[in-house]
Amino acid sequence: MVMMFFGFAAALFWGILAGILVAGLAAFLINALTKMPVWQTGLAGIFLFIFLSFHFAAIIGGARAKSMLTDMEVLSATVGRATDWSDLVDEYTFLKPYLKEIAATAADEFITAQMQGTDMKTFLLTCISSAINRFMWRHAAWALGGIIVCFAGVVALDAAANGGGGRNRGQRPAVSSPRRSNGAHVRPRAHRRI
Repeated sequence: MVMMFFGFAAALFWGILAGILVAGLAAFLINALTKMPVWQTGLAGIFLFIFLSFHFAAIIGGARAKSMLTDMEVLSATVGRATDWSDLVDEYTFLKPYLKEIAATAADEFITAQMQGTDMKTFLLTCISSAINRFMWRHAAWALGGIIVCFAGVVALDAAANGGGGRNRGQRPAVSSPRRSNGAHVRPRAHRRI
């Protein structure tokens, strides 16, 4: 139980650290490319920090759970008797989310695996590994999607606020004025006679 807590704390720490790094880089790029006010850049950075820290912690936790699969040779003793999913959840609590996903499809896939000569231990480890892979890829896609949506939103806000140009914000369009010209298109004034 203590090892599971430290594994959770390590995944959370590394997820937050990765969230800080990526959100900081994104805020720097937003500030350099769009010249938005600092408070808007800060809001985008805070959103990305919270959003990405969650997903990075989940990805790192999934990688940790996947690395623990190699240590699960003890599973063969549990699988030797009738498989009870609640025993597996009680013994390997970090696998709880993955085992629930596997329990729904395990019966059909196991019949196919038995026909192919696969033993129960190999089948379970393969199912758990593929469930963890799907979990990690799903969170990676959410993290990438969040970054893309944040950048698209910032660019759209900047374009709306600045009339379409992020870098040309301080420049005015050239307006021709008859008073400031060289006199080529100045209309002569009618003089009054007294």
